[in-house]
Amino acid sequence: MYAVKADIAEIPEMAGHFHVPTAPAWLLFYQGKEVERMARFIPHAQMKQTLAKWTKVAESGHQ
Repeated sequence: MYAVKADIAEIPEMAGHFHVPTAPAWLLFYQGKEVERMARFIPHAQMKQTLAKWTKVAESGHQ
């Protein structure tokens, strides 16, 4: 599992590529596909719960 933090103000091409019109935004990819997206106010608990869910999926090997 990898995490990447990017400032779209510094890399506007990235915002265009991923269709992110606002910041902050949190995108989660699994097997090369976007599976979750959150933007603006992102509750820490919700982000943590979502990450835990997808960590379990990845560890179980589900496709």
